[in-house]
Amino acid sequence: AARFENGSSADNGGNIHVSASDLVVSNATLSSGDATERGGNLYASYSNVTLSSVNVLDGFANSGGGVYSTHGDISLATGTIAGNVAQDGAGGLEVGGNSSNQVTVDACTFTNNPMIAVGADVLVTGANWEVRNSLFSGGAADSGNALNVTSPGTLSGSEFHSARMLGYRTDPAELTIIDNRFCDGAAVSLGGRGGDYV
Repeated sequence: AARFENGSSADNGGNIHVSASDLVVSNATLSSGDATERGGNLYASYSNVTLSSVNVLDGFANSGGGVYSTHGDISLATGTIAGNVAQDGAGGLEVGGNSSNQVTVDACTFTNNPMIAVGADVLVTGANWEVRNSLFSGGAADSGNALNVTSPGTLSGSEFHSARMLGYRTDPAELTIIDNRFCDGAAVSLGGRGGDYV
């Protein structure tokens, strides 16, 4: 399996930086990347990214310690995203964009992706999203320890341990939650209100 490791960037994308291009990575490990700005292990801008059976480990950045994607589609399947750290944004996966962009996470494990401010494991702003059959555990944040979203999407078949899923939507009708398990004190909050379980 391919390995991308120990890369460093003074701006974005410690191990991989892709712009205005498609990227497909399969059966690989991205680890120990360091970026001053965004995407410790991977940064993508105006690009469609597919990660299949890819482990994203121990990255560090100001935003998106593991992966940062902006204004493009991104898909992650059957991978582990662990030990990534961000100063702001999301430790594991951070995505920004608009309603023409799609984020898909399927059968992934997110664990111990800490950060300081918002959304320890996954933060999605603007893009449509679907998270299914995934596991969230560990991590630490002031606001939302597992999944923070500001746009419509679907969460299904996933499991949360000792982490809080927080959706910043004023209209709960735009958030679909189906057949998930919230364990060990995990909860759901909508529209910035704490403790609303759905």
